[in-house]
Amino acid sequence: MHERDPFAGSSSEESALSIQLFLIVVSLPLLTLAAVMAERRRAESALRASEERFAKAFRFGPDAVAIVRIDDATLIDVNERWESLFGHTRAEVQGRTAAEINLYVNPADRDTFYAKAKKTGFVRDFEIDMRTRLGRVRRVVLNAETVQLGGAPGFIILVRDMTDQRQAEREAHEQREQLAHLTRVAMLGGLSGALAHELNQPLTAILSNAQAGQRLLQKTPVDLQDLREIFEDIEHADKRAGEVIKRLRALLKKGDAQRHPVDVKDLVHEVCELTHADLVACNVEVITRLNENLPRVLGDRVQLQQVLLNLVVNACDAMRSTTVARRRLTVLGAVDEGGRVRISVADCGSGLDGTDLERLFEPFVTTKEQGLGVGLSISRAVVTAHGGRLWAETNGEGGATFHVSLPVQS
Repeated sequence: MHERDPFAGSSSEESALSIQLFLIVVSLPLLTLAAVMAERRRAESALRASEERFAKAFRFGPDAVAIVRIDDATLIDVNERWESLFGHTRAEVQGRTAAEINLYVNPADRDTFYAKAKKTGFVRDFEIDMRTRLGRVRRVVLNAETVQLGGAPGFIILVRDMTDQRQAEREAHEQREQLAHLTRVAMLGGLSGALAHELNQPLTAILSNAQAGQRLLQKTPVDLQDLREIFEDIEHADKRAGEVIKRLRALLKKGDAQRHPVDVKDLVHEVCELTHADLVACNVEVITRLNENLPRVLGDRVQLQQVLLNLVVNACDAMRSTTVARRRLTVLGAVDEGGRVRISVADCGSGLDGTDLERLFEPFVTTKEQGLGVGLSISRAVVTAHGGRLWAETNGEGGATFHVSLPVQS
C-alpha cells in the first residue's frame, strides 16, 4: 500500500502562482504604458481645446491684437479687429514689419515702445499715434506681453483705440475753456461801473496835471521843480491806468492755458486792485495776510486770477445785506501742513448754514437771486486741473470761507 506524498499537490499550485506572478509582472509595463498613453491623449486633447479657445479669443476678441516676432519686429498674425482698425488684411501684413507698412506715425515712439518691451518683457498703457492704410491717424494705447513662438521670443500686442475718447475729451476741454471765458466776460461786465471809475481816476489826474502844467508854462520864470513833479504825477497816473487795462485785456483774452511759475502774493494783490473800486463802493474793508516766503505755484495766471476774482466778488455780494461796520473781507495766504500753498477768502456775510457745501460747486447751483451758478463750478474745475483743491467752510462767527490749495512749483 502506497502512502500519499503530502507535498505532491504543492508543485502544481506553485506553478499556477508563478504563472500568475509572471503575467502580473509582464502586464504591469503594459498597463503603465496604457495609462501613460491615455494621460497623454487627455493632455493633448486639453491642449487642443485650450489652443482652440485662444484662437477664438484672439481672432474674434473686441480689441485689436497682433503677434510680433521680437528679433526683427515682423508681424506673425493679426486678428479681425486689428484688420478693421487699420484697414490692412491679415495676408497683407504677415511676414512684414510695422515700418514696411508705415504703421507708426512717429518712428521714435515705435523704437521707444520696442525698447521697453525688450527690456522688461512687457509694456503697459503706452499711448501712441498709429496710421491706418488710408493714412488716418488713430490715437491708441498699447499693451504688450512676451510669448514663445515656436521656440523664438515674440510679443502679443493689444491695441486699444482711444481716438474717439481723446477727441471727446478735447471737445469737453474746449467747451470748458469757452464757458470759463464767457464767465470772465460776464463777471467783468458786472464790474464795469467800478472798472470805469477805476480808469476814470487816473485819466482825471492826467488831465488835471496837464492843465496845471500849461498854467505853469505861462509864468515867468517857469518853476522847473513844480513842472517835474507834475510830469511825475502824470507818469504815475498813466501807469496806473495802463495796469488796469492790461489786467482787463488778460482776463478778456481768449486762448489756451499757459502754465508758468506764479507768485501768489502778486496774484492776490492784482485781484484786490482789480476789484478795489467795487469793494470801496460796497464799503467792504479788505485785509490781506500773506506769509512773506510763499512759494510759487505752477499754473495759468489768468485762470487763477479768475478763480480768486470769483471768490472775492462772491464774498462782496454775500455782504450786501450785512451792516457796513461788519463788512470785512480777509484774504489769507500760507503753506499748509501738506506743503501746499493755501489761499483763503473769508467774508462776514449771511453764511452758508443749512447749505449743502458740496452742491455749491455743481453747475447751475447758486445762492444768489441773479446768479447763474457756473462760477464756482468753473473755479473748482480750474483748481482741479492745476492739481489743487477748492472747498468751502462756514465761519463760527457768521459768513463763509473758501479755500484754494495748490501744489508748489517743483
